[in-house]
Amino acid sequence: MERDLFLAALFKGQIKNLESKIDFPRYGVSGVGGSSATLTRLWDAVGKTAQVGTDGDNSGVVNDFDTLPPFNRRKCVGSWVVVGGKAAFVPQAYHGDPDYTEDGSKGDYVCVDVRPFYYYEEGDVIGVSAGQHEGWKLHEVCKDRATGLAREHTYLPCYALAKKDGKAVSLPGLRNECGAYKTLWDAARTYEGDAGAFAILEPSAVDHYEWLLMTIEYATQNMQTVMQGAVSMAYTANDKIHAVPDDNKIVVTAAIGDKYVVGQSIVIDASYSVTPSSVAAYNIILSIDKCDEDGTLNASGTYRLITYDGTDRSASVVADTTQLASRPW
Repeated sequence: MERDLFLAALFKGQIKNLESKIDFPRYGVSGVGGSSATLTRLWDAVGKTAQVGTDGDNSGVVNDFDTLPPFNRRKCVGSWVVVGGKAAFVPQAYHGDPDYTEDGSKGDYVCVDVRPFYYYEEGDVIGVSAGQHEGWKLHEVCKDRATGLAREHTYLPCYALAKKDGKAVSLPGLRNECGAYKTLWDAARTYEGDAGAFAILEPSAVDHYEWLLMTIEYATQNMQTVMQGAVSMAYTANDKIHAVPDDNKIVVTAAIGDKYVVGQSIVIDASYSVTPSSVAAYNIILSIDKCDEDGTLNASGTYRLITYDGTDRSASVVADTTQLASRPW
């Protein structure tokens, strides 16, 4: 009996030692902070390819990191509730599930599910890994503040703070809240139910987490060369409105209209450079159609009929004088 117990204990000890020696892949780069934008891949990142697709076309795109932890975070949707005096997230569906949707019917919080991971940062070298290595630390974004231990799940919002029906949400297609910290804090606390009392703004740990993964995945210090974002939107005093055929509709020349895109935010004002204090002064483009000078739809038209949401601006438009300009969205 004693011999059996001894062998069992020995076996368990061997298994434990074996598990402690599991070599979790490490992904990193060197050259961070140097004069070159291009970084050198390290460890298991060597030889990896990281390409970026677009919303319109992902054909032929190769990205080896998409399947590798901690880069392979899953997108999910659900809602926050209060359990035992703490906010707890209840996922309803994950991206790829047949019932996954971001229209609000499966929850008001679209997020990424971040699993615990570790990082290294020394000199010009940074690295990440799903497992711990000597000298590596659990990332703060995955750490439970009360215990200091790793959380099994950390749910980070996919969309900027916005309100729907007066409540804070993480859903697409909404104008984000803007203003001073107190203003944003008050907006965050409007989240549905008691869970709003636990709402927080993005901490610096999240910024560091996102920077780590992006810098390593694309091995560059110049992310603008990877995904440029909204940096060249139409913004000039020359973009003037030609006519107003109906409520929430404006007519502009083709040269102007073709610079704008459906879904973006715009401002209609006497000056394109006006800085409204509220996003209520913005509108979102719903459609852009070819038309004649008076707004009549025409597949061969040399003008563009822009239809926008929200407050109708017809009364304030002066033909060939009032200006149209892009706003971030």
